[in-house]
Amino acid sequence: MNINLNSPQCVNSLTPVTFESVITLYQLDRTPNDESILNYEKISKIFIRDTGIRDIESISKDNLNDWKQCLINRVSNTSCNTYFRHIKALVKFAYDEGFIDTNPLLKFRFVPVYKTKYKCITSRDVKALILFINSQNCNLNPDWFWILVIKTFYYSGIRLRQLVGLR
Repeated sequence: MNINLNSPQCVNSLTPVTFESVITLYQLDRTPNDESILNYEKISKIFIRDTGIRDIESISKDNLNDWKQCLINRVSNTSCNTYFRHIKALVKFAYDEGFIDTNPLLKFRFVPVYKTKYKCITSRDVKALILFINSQNCNLNPDWFWILVIKTFYYSGIRLRQLVGLR
């Protein structure tokens, strides 16, 4: 007799539906990249630390609202929404697969994020910066390297994290 360890009956009857077990099943089913898995694990640990809730079935809307208030006081609204987006993905997966009966995040409202002004530098500013780096008053050495970095940012539109991650 073959037993499917991923079946809802097996998960619901033998073990509580924890974040760790859902992340493992999510990883097997969806095959996300390693960075995403690390984010799911990190954010679920933050949720467990802040709320004390390890079992996904025990999450209520009140718990979520309390955690939202806790996060708002500690991180930016965008980060708060990122945390909730990750938790929502795990809870939705558990619900869709039949591991839990209700989805407490179904009608959950995210924190409003107000758009900041677009930051743009003009070509005149870039030229002035390059002239300053070439001047004797600038201590950035080697100057050719920093000019190359500035031109890379300006002409490619690459972000700092992307540039640092280049191999």
